[in-house]
Amino acid sequence: MFILRNCILTKNPPSTNPRNPHLVRIQRPQIPRNVEKILHILRSHGFSAFVIGGCVRDYLLQKRPKDWDIATNATPEQICKLFANRKDFFSLEIGAQFGCVGLVERKSKKMIEVTTFRVEREYQGFRKPKDVIFGTSLSEDVQRRDFRINALALDENLRVVDYVGGLKDLKKRQIACIGEPKERLSEDSLRILRALRFCACLGFTIHARTREALFACAPLMLHLSSERIKSELDKLLLGADSHKVLAEFEGIFKIIFLDFCKLFHCGQNNFTNPAQSHFSSHAKDSALFNPRALALLPRLPKKLELRWVCLLYAFAIAQNTSQKQARDNAKQILSALKSSKKFSEEVLNLFGAFLRFHTLIQSSHSKAPLDLELKRIFCTLKRESLESFFTLMRAKTPKFKRESLRALSAVLNAKELKINGDDIKSLGVNDGARIGRILCELLESVLKNEVPNTHSALLQRAKILKETL
Repeated sequence: MFILRNCILTKNPPSTNPRNPHLVRIQRPQIPRNVEKILHILRSHGFSAFVIGGCVRDYLLQKRPKDWDIATNATPEQICKLFANRKDFFSLEIGAQFGCVGLVERKSKKMIEVTTFRVEREYQGFRKPKDVIFGTSLSEDVQRRDFRINALALDENLRVVDYVGGLKDLKKRQIACIGEPKERLSEDSLRILRALRFCACLGFTIHARTREALFACAPLMLHLSSERIKSELDKLLLGADSHKVLAEFEGIFKIIFLDFCKLFHCGQNNFTNPAQSHFSSHAKDSALFNPRALALLPRLPKKLELRWVCLLYAFAIAQNTSQKQARDNAKQILSALKSSKKFSEEVLNLFGAFLRFHTLIQSSHSKAPLDLELKRIFCTLKRESLESFFTLMRAKTPKFKRESLRALSAVLNAKELKINGDDIKSLGVNDGARIGRILCELLESVLKNEVPNTHSALLQRAKILKETL
């Protein structure tokens, strides 16, 4: 037998008989008070109600559940009626046509999703069910879910209810579709990215048949919205094993980076025909990401901007493009995925500077020019972005000490000089353009350590420059 968080499980396989599920008692989980209250209200009025899905999975894996979901045989109309005019909760119909109602606790403002048991007959657009038929039992409901580890439930006696073999998959640390994998993934192609995200975040492997279906159904991701793809990629990148998943399933990510983002001219990958097959022989043979660059991901903190810089860097190095083309490709990817303007600007600024840093350390042989060129790179960034950039630098080249880098970045622009335009005017220079040129020359002198950043030293140098500029 094996242990999953206070849960002793036997080796007996789960029953496939809906009337006889695999039941496992666990020690009382710390279910949030608002969730327990909703369960009590539903059950006290004659409805069955179960905690279900990722929260049960995460609890058994000794992870703190982020969201708690409830499944019940009560219809959306019955749920709304039951919680109407209550002082502790109010309801929101966040997807009543699909059986989903949000119950919001008035005091904490936290929402719990309560979903009616349902059977989904047909999907449209490879994403959403065309019609939903409300069911009456949990055994029906779990069959329409994506992966077996996400179909575990807790009953009123705090037993894990397993109809599909989710406990067995947790023991094996594997992800497997419920039923026929190709059917599950073609119903909702977002499940392809969800499977990879679970791999990256949980450190699980993919069941052989599910793995085969992932590659077979990958082109269906082109039917997904940009926002959905970006959201899943964000979560995947924050996973501890993101670098392994990106490398192992590179062929799937080509669909996103080359086809969805419309990058058909990426350096060595000369995709001249946008309508060509997603898995042309050339695309199969070429690398999408540089493995050594991907290896930087686990060295970075879980900050999304940094993870995206690393991903775009791995892509750029593999494509062997110029810095300009690499920046253009990165901009196209972020734009195609509809990243926010603020997020894109931060990532692109850090990415551009990191490309320059990569080129610098590849070619630099002496310390003096290295320090000067590092200062020039720092000058392309906002001061609030420097610490993030230092983190990227140290992930790639640990020999750089943060304190030394801070010293090199003491001055980033002319505004940080201990002299300003009024001081230059006091020397008899009134032309604005000329004042600007003098300040730029003074900044260059400071960067080269030719003059300290003090008012007296800079003023003395300015007197000399006004005669030559």
